[in-house]
Amino acid sequence: MNSPDSPRRPSVTTFEKPSGPEGVKAESRHLRGSLRNDIADSTTGGVSHDSEVLLKFHGIYAQDNRDQRKALKAAAPDGVAAEKEHIYMIRASVPGGVLTGSQWLAMDRITGQLANGTLRVTTRQGVQWHFVNKEGLTPLIQLLNEHLVTTLAACGDVNRNVQCCPAPLADRRQEALSGIATRLAKRFRPQTNAYYDVWINGEHAVTAQANKPTKEIEPLYGDTYLPRKFKMGIAWPGDNCIDV
Repeated sequence: MNSPDSPRRPSVTTFEKPSGPEGVKAESRHLRGSLRNDIADSTTGGVSHDSEVLLKFHGIYAQDNRDQRKALKAAAPDGVAAEKEHIYMIRASVPGGVLTGSQWLAMDRITGQLANGTLRVTTRQGVQWHFVNKEGLTPLIQLLNEHLVTTLAACGDVNRNVQCCPAPLADRRQEALSGIATRLAKRFRPQTNAYYDVWINGEHAVTAQANKPTKEIEPLYGDTYLPRKFKMGIAWPGDNCIDV
């Protein structure tokens, strides 16, 4: 037994081994991984497992056409795994649900050029394109960025799109609410340049994230980002229309 004057041993904290996705994030060089190579690979419509994890942070979900699974399985030779019809869903982050007329029209044009002709507005004030092929990912994201719309952090283990009540009623300061949503979205987006390196050929498009730090760090999220997604919303007193 230690005497009252004996120094106390420091407490020891044990940590569980990082999960698979945590390891992918930690080794990704701040969300880069092998994304550029995987996207450029024309021999397959899919990407690697690690790239699927990272794509979410860029606003993209890798999927396959479920309606074609049975037909592709039946067509595959015996003993050979059926090839999937790889498709992607892209989500744009729209703080407060505010878009200009020209931005909306540009989004609408993209649906016929690079998606399946549908434009989906989500309950969290985001906009989604479905059934996009891998070769359509880069031109779609570049077109959005040209119109000052980003997909960065629309998915993934970070703060997602920031919502606010959209109705421009006379008894509320709607411009102030929208401004707060925009500032929060900018503050809590990842600071890595990976998005521009992968999709905009390393060039900084003029988006809500135009001012980038020169040193590659993630001052808020660190190397592994959040354990899971996080969501913010701003409600006006008496009107919780976005269900905070």
